[in-house]
Amino acid sequence: MRFPPTVYIIGAQKAGTTSLAYLLDQHPSIVLSNPKEPHFYSSQWDRGAEWYRSCFTPDSGVLIDASTSYTMAPLDPDSGLADKTVPQRIHQLSPDSKFIYILRDPVDRIFSAYWHTVRAGDESRNLRDAVSHNPGYIAPSCYVAQLQAFLAYFDRSSFHFIDFRSLVRDPVEAVRECCAFIGVEPMLLELQADSPKNQSFQYSGAGLVLRRLMGGEKGMKVLSRSVKGLMPGFSHRVLKKMVSKNIPELTLDDRDWISLRLRGVNNDLKSLTDIDFTC
Repeated sequence: MRFPPTVYIIGAQKAGTTSLAYLLDQHPSIVLSNPKEPHFYSSQWDRGAEWYRSCFTPDSGVLIDASTSYTMAPLDPDSGLADKTVPQRIHQLSPDSKFIYILRDPVDRIFSAYWHTVRAGDESRNLRDAVSHNPGYIAPSCYVAQLQAFLAYFDRSSFHFIDFRSLVRDPVEAVRECCAFIGVEPMLLELQADSPKNQSFQYSGAGLVLRRLMGGEKGMKVLSRSVKGLMPGFSHRVLKKMVSKNIPELTLDDRDWISLRLRGVNNDLKSLTDIDFTC
């Protein structure tokens, strides 16, 4: 096994990393970590390299770690720079690494992250109060600051950037581009892209009751996997609709309010990535 991994899907959170990892994992020459997000360099460093090695099967191939926490570093309140601990650790263990970074409209990403946290039961404040008092919502959308922390250790050529909109529009082409970047042959088998992963939703009243009975979000995920195995396809989708509902639309006022908090933080994004968002 070619340990340590040399390819990392580093984010952004709520930008399609789970879907991309799911697709890449179908390639016979790619081995995704288990769990998909071991968070070794961000929160599990003290467990050591042997624990990290155990997150990968002994199959040969290109090892991929898809931990979005690697681009969720806190920002220094004075300089606005992201903490460099994660890229420094990756460089220490795997200096020839390559990185895949999916970028989503930073406002949409914050909104989706907020509802993800609400669904997990870890957020009860309204959107504006939550974003105002928790810098953890803003930091992952400060793409330039997160990227500059990595560029202190790795060359720009080590990064492949994906526009979230392109991933949604043509996931197969996105996978082919990633394969070329990683250095494996393009997919010869038909990709199973049956449904987006980690779609944003909130629980209905019945879903909230069931979530409490299951002991929280982890219990719901176990239940979902079990039901999907027993009742694949249409039946599983019907049951999901019974316990969930779509999240509200982001209002124009809230979009403008969040945009003000991102003003100027991604000014150099296009020159660094060829991707541009208007905040």
